[in-house]
Amino acid sequence: MVTTSQIGNRFRWELAAQVGQAVSTAILLVILARLLDPDSYGLLYLTISYIAIAEVFSSLGMKNSSARYIAEYKEEDCTQVPYIIQISFLVILFLALIVSMGLIAGRHYIAELAGEPNLAPFLLIGSLYLVFTTVHEYTRKLVQGFEAIELSAQIKLVAGLTKPIFAVGFVILGYGALGAYVGYVVSVFLGTIVGILVLYFRFYRNFKPGPIMEPGLKRRLVEYSIPLTGTQAAGRIDNQLDTVLVGFFLTPMAVSYYVVSKQIVTFIERPASALGFTLGPTAAAESTAGNTGSLSRIYENALTNIFLLYVPAAAGLTLVAEPMIELLFGTEYLGAVPVLQILSIYAVLLSINLVISTALDYLGRARIRAILKGITSIMNVGLNIILIPQLGVIGAAIATVITYSLYALGNTYIVYNEINLRLKVILIDIIQIFSITMVMAISVFSILDFITGWISMILVVGIGVTIYATLSVAIGLVDVKEVTTALT
Repeated sequence: MVTTSQIGNRFRWELAAQVGQAVSTAILLVILARLLDPDSYGLLYLTISYIAIAEVFSSLGMKNSSARYIAEYKEEDCTQVPYIIQISFLVILFLALIVSMGLIAGRHYIAELAGEPNLAPFLLIGSLYLVFTTVHEYTRKLVQGFEAIELSAQIKLVAGLTKPIFAVGFVILGYGALGAYVGYVVSVFLGTIVGILVLYFRFYRNFKPGPIMEPGLKRRLVEYSIPLTGTQAAGRIDNQLDTVLVGFFLTPMAVSYYVVSKQIVTFIERPASALGFTLGPTAAAESTAGNTGSLSRIYENALTNIFLLYVPAAAGLTLVAEPMIELLFGTEYLGAVPVLQILSIYAVLLSINLVISTALDYLGRARIRAILKGITSIMNVGLNIILIPQLGVIGAAIATVITYSLYALGNTYIVYNEINLRLKVILIDIIQIFSITMVMAISVFSILDFITGWISMILVVGIGVTIYATLSVAIGLVDVKEVTTALT
């Protein structure tokens, strides 16, 4: 049975990687927003959205399926692990190359369809980014399946920390948004090389293959990848197609408003992402060992801590959205303020799903999650098509919040049935969290007018954090000794 200490150590490594990448991404986000005009900035991230959608077809759920079976077979029959790696790597590489060539061939048609002729050269560079990103994520996912979260985190850090160096460097050299994208390609290429080396020397070479592959293993790998592909496709529709639709109905400047807001939400989601990534393979291992009681307690604590962190964060983000956008990006991006305020709700919903959705994949419930994700994603597209022409970029944010609320509720219900969560215990904590968040929000709202620059902004945020932390400790939501132990 996995211990709390082991989970804590893995989480710290993954959190360090997530925070490291978040900081580098934030630096990149702000610097590029300052160096590029809103139209060029929007065009860059519009391209990234197109490539992210294409990535669905470059892996087809194979990396997640392989990670799930590695997590099982390393416990039951490790002689099959090399076969899983061999098959999945060849499939991933083949798919990535095929989709990349299709992107190269169709780049002018896509640009014409989008009404943005300047998109074509970005898509050409994006074909390389697609291949490297696919393989990079594949190696990281398989290392996660071995529960080697520390190594997986290091693979992530290589690409994350080098991205701002190369992207900003090429912009400073005068290559503009296109140069920034080349910087993205170089950084993910380095991460891919490190990932392949780690996967081969640390794992593949150290597992002796059995005389033959287990009958039916290849079929099960492919079969389980099918619902995962559906989930991945639906997820990309939720996360990227809304950006594409904003670009289609509105302008690159509107895209920049939407992207800036979503990037800020992504920045604060790193702890939830790290926790979900850490607990995923643990869910498979604990379930296989029959430790359902231990597993349910782990996820009860995880969900309570997620609410404890993200409910006040969302409230604070809503309150300081305007001065923060102006200080970070300038007055040209103030159109992003209402979008960010609406997406602060999405931040809470996303944090819940980041923690529990990976567990469903590892517990063998990918099919039902794929169905749920598909339904809500179709709803999201429909709402975007209706709301964006009527409400502008705010409509995209509203559509995201509505559909993601349904998805979060559905996932929570599945997990509740799968591992017998004690919802009453969680709900009591949530009521307390919302209560002290209201006290904190009222206090911060009363001093918002004092924000005139970075120093006053930090002071106001610090006051809010202090009030919330003090109340959390006072009513017993946070145990100082446990927090100190977890961080050391």
